[in-house]
Amino acid sequence: MTALSDRYAGPAVGLLLVVLIPLGMTLFSPRRAENCQNPEALRATSQIPHSIPMGEKLESRSDDVVQWSEGTVDIPDRKGELYFQIVRSYDWRKHALNVLNLVNPKMEPESQQLIHAGGPEEKIPIHIGLDHTGAASEIVAYTFLDGATSVEAPFTHELLEAVDHLIEGSTPLTILVIAGDFPRHSIPAAQAEAVEWLVAASRYTKASCSSP
Repeated sequence: MTALSDRYAGPAVGLLLVVLIPLGMTLFSPRRAENCQNPEALRATSQIPHSIPMGEKLESRSDDVVQWSEGTVDIPDRKGELYFQIVRSYDWRKHALNVLNLVNPKMEPESQQLIHAGGPEEKIPIHIGLDHTGAASEIVAYTFLDGATSVEAPFTHELLEAVDHLIEGSTPLTILVIAGDFPRHSIPAAQAEAVEWLVAASRYTKASCSSP
């Protein structure tokens, strides 16, 4: 093992403390802040095009989880159904790491990809997982937001925002997730519908969080 000389040890330790102390305080003694100007509007999921709300999943609400909305997407003339959930949680690690646990039954994609959708200036990051191993093919797609800001990698984003969260308070992560089962030949169309809904839901979230 290569030893770290005294010359570099001090700056290295200092840099490590700069990162770890704010992060540790954010994780274990967080102040909390709201990153959305109009969080109540986010529960009005009927305002998202093609959404059919099923209400709030109240049994899943907690001190950390401040919203858990669910519903389906109106996709006529399609053999299958897309089911969506909108979760806002202060526990970034639990829900960002376990997004697939939000899919019922839990899905284990055999392939995953990241795309960027929306207008050229939006570049909304959308994670897509597919599984063709069962009798029906499964699709799951999801995206993250910190208030009105799209987030591609939640853990990296949280680390970069650690100092701000320490000063101003930690903020809830918004997770938009949509999933469904379809005949294999319908998956491309279902994927397009899922991406279209996520783009619309992201835009609605950003609009609600940007203005009172």
